[in-house]
Amino acid sequence: MNARERFHAIMNFEPVDRTLLWEAGYWADAVRRWHGEGLSLRHPVPDSIPGATTIQGYVNIAHAYGTPLAEPLDDAGQALACSEDIHAYFGMDQSMVHIPLDSWLAPRFEIQILEDHGDWTIWRDGVGITKRDRKDRKSLPHWIGWPVNNREEWEQIKAERLRPTLDDRLPANWAQRLAAFKTCDYPICIGGSPSGFYGGARHLVGQERILTMFYDDPDFIHDIMNYLGDFFVAIYDQVLRQVKADVCFIWEDMCYKNGPLISPAMFREFMLPNYKKLTACL
Repeated sequence: MNARERFHAIMNFEPVDRTLLWEAGYWADAVRRWHGEGLSLRHPVPDSIPGATTIQGYVNIAHAYGTPLAEPLDDAGQALACSEDIHAYFGMDQSMVHIPLDSWLAPRFEIQILEDHGDWTIWRDGVGITKRDRKDRKSLPHWIGWPVNNREEWEQIKAERLRPTLDDRLPANWAQRLAAFKTCDYPICIGGSPSGFYGGARHLVGQERILTMFYDDPDFIHDIMNYLGDFFVAIYDQVLRQVKADVCFIWEDMCYKNGPLISPAMFREFMLPNYKKLTACL
């Protein structure tokens, strides 16, 4: 059985020779240490990749970049090639590959350094989140600002960066990627981060604010989540008319160490209708 056949059998509770051996990723500094301890790598982690950056293990480099490993790669591609070296060493299965659809803000914001404090900065990333961050990226950033602070900014984001079209959302080699998907032997995934409803709204308004808005401004939360539901359905439908996906990745990140951050009743009221809307289109 190939990876795609094995994945379908497992998800349908059918007999299978064995489960899939997959890994989501590894921190760059961990891989550098393994390499120093004797792990043979054809593609070591580039020096420019920060230590706490995840070297993703679920992306197949040949399909993700439309180029064989023998061709020159940028640093991101080199990091993914390093991941493939690790896969080969441990005998892992062919990973699922994400459809290269940008399902969030497009076009992105311009990345800006707002303050420079030597070994740390305050900067705005491509999705409009302002962060206090170490330059070596060896710890998680402190998020301090978000792109939506009022309804006017929400309307502007919708009109300029969350338009339900494929403009600016597919790579230049989309035709080549489609051809590869038609004959692939690995599972194909649609979705990504933040492609959920709590997760998407949190990226727009911030963690603390979304939790209070469930009580203080529920109509605004309904508006955001309902729009995201329609938005994801619209862009996924356009892509799924061209390629068949095996799995949909919906990212929420809505729990902490002691359990979920919202109640089941909140999930049913605000999110469940949009989950039904989204899953119905798959």
